[in-house]
Amino acid sequence: MLALAAAGWFTPATARPAEPRPEAGPSAEVSIQQVQGSGATSPWLGRVVTVQGVVNGLLSSGFTMQDDAADGPLEASRGLQVHTRQRQGLEPGVRVRVTGRVEEFAPGGERLKARQPAAGTTTQLTDVSLLERLGSATLPPAVPVRLPLPAGQTLERYEGMRVTLQGPLTVVDHALLGRFGQLTLSAEGRQFMPTELQRPGAQALALAQRQAQQRIVLDDGRSSANPSPVPFLGAEGTLRIGDTVAAVTGVIDEGPIGARVGDASGYRLQALQPVNFQRSHPRTAAPRPVGGSLKVASFNVLNYFLTLEGGRGAESAQELQRQRAKIVAALRAIDADVLGLMEIENRPDAAADLAQALNQAMGAGIYAAVPAPLAAPADGADAIQVALLYKPGRVRPVGPARRDERPLHHRPPLAQAFEPVAGGERFSLIVSHFKSKRCDDERPADDADADQGDGQGCFNARRVRQARALAEFAQAQGPRSLLIGDLNAYGQEDPVQLLREAGFVDLLQRFEPGAWTYVFQGRAGRLDHALASPALAAQAIGATVWHINADEPPLLDYKLEGRQPACARCAADGWRPDAFRSSDHDPVIVGLRPARRP
Repeated sequence: MLALAAAGWFTPATARPAEPRPEAGPSAEVSIQQVQGSGATSPWLGRVVTVQGVVNGLLSSGFTMQDDAADGPLEASRGLQVHTRQRQGLEPGVRVRVTGRVEEFAPGGERLKARQPAAGTTTQLTDVSLLERLGSATLPPAVPVRLPLPAGQTLERYEGMRVTLQGPLTVVDHALLGRFGQLTLSAEGRQFMPTELQRPGAQALALAQRQAQQRIVLDDGRSSANPSPVPFLGAEGTLRIGDTVAAVTGVIDEGPIGARVGDASGYRLQALQPVNFQRSHPRTAAPRPVGGSLKVASFNVLNYFLTLEGGRGAESAQELQRQRAKIVAALRAIDADVLGLMEIENRPDAAADLAQALNQAMGAGIYAAVPAPLAAPADGADAIQVALLYKPGRVRPVGPARRDERPLHHRPPLAQAFEPVAGGERFSLIVSHFKSKRCDDERPADDADADQGDGQGCFNARRVRQARALAEFAQAQGPRSLLIGDLNAYGQEDPVQLLREAGFVDLLQRFEPGAWTYVFQGRAGRLDHALASPALAAQAIGATVWHINADEPPLLDYKLEGRQPACARCAADGWRPDAFRSSDHDPVIVGLRPARRP
């Protein structure tokens, strides 16, 4: 996972000069605002203090308290977090007096006890020696907040306070929902990958910064992993990216917003009551019709491995059965005449296994796998390959399948010519899977392949060379060719731009502008493409994306580890044998009407 701070997930607290350190003493009774101070670090760090306030929220690790009396710097928060297990008799609206040590809690569990700048930490009281209940009080009203904040402000001034984040707010990421009960919300609707909308460079980077200012992480108030029940889920046991809520009330804190220790920290809104999301982006039982007499689809099936316990794909027979059931449900609903698949295990029977599973569900002989040599590249062999399935009753292969075995491919493209059984001109389908954007891939990037800081990630130079080779390979297959697959490049990035400049027509851009196939760190975009040569583009009737995966939470996939119940009608861990979250990429579907041969 890339560092979220580098990706612009949050606006970090602005470090300010620390206020003068208070005189030493055994204990001091001060206001919450004095403890918070106007900087990122409390001026009372390491001191034992006594404060008073009204409990405004209960957390799994303690509670938060707030005092509306202004008695400190104007920018200072009037809320404070208390880390303690002594919560008996506490509830929102109880006034308390607390004595404890001031610390800054940092991601990964570190507490800063020395005087040092500490952006990204939460000021809290620990080592509580006194917790006195003073009776009932009026719960402080929630402060209305709207993103983006005015220039120069951060959420530091609201740390520990009840706020109402005004919307509408849109779910843009839920990768950590099942693991940590976290979501990312946006105040500007669905967010797209900047290089899906802009050419790489300054404009794309500026867009990423603007997007970061519109975001906040919504947390469920629990610090434990794998929360049960999973929070925030609604109808059908899911929460989809694109779902919305009018406003959310909770308490602001700072803490980890990444999956691992050392990942980024940021401001979070701890939800202290149920949040009811509206299904603004509903599921559909099948993809939108694309027309034509032939249907072609592209689908990255996320490491479909028959080899178990190999570190990729299913790790047990039960997981493989669950994975296969979901993929079959998706492919059956797509009902394509030709299927281009990515992330199939590089062994001879992997694609045939999926064809057999489809035939068991749909009828004998419906699908067959295109016989193809195993991918055996010379430069960086991969455990996965691309593959093709087809309906013998609808199309017939013409000649053998071909792979482009040039060394720059570590997942060589696969081409197969087809003729419609009902008559029509021959066309070639070429399925590809370009080099990943990950900078920690199996080989370190050289200078050209290193991240250039323009929004395209690592190995862009390699992907550009692969795109140029793909254009040459396609032209050698004949005048009517369709390029499908996961190019690991968004719509305005160099590899896709090169293919368009080579004359290939972007069918999604033509028929479904604004579509996406993947969501990464809360930003949607097209990694999966369908580009046709001019002769075949004239025979393309439609193209669409079926949003069954990228918008669904990972907790619904086939994996067993760390799973919790998601809905009453699901399996014990939320799994269902349906198409939703059968992968992490959405399938692309194209409708063709091949012309009759003269």
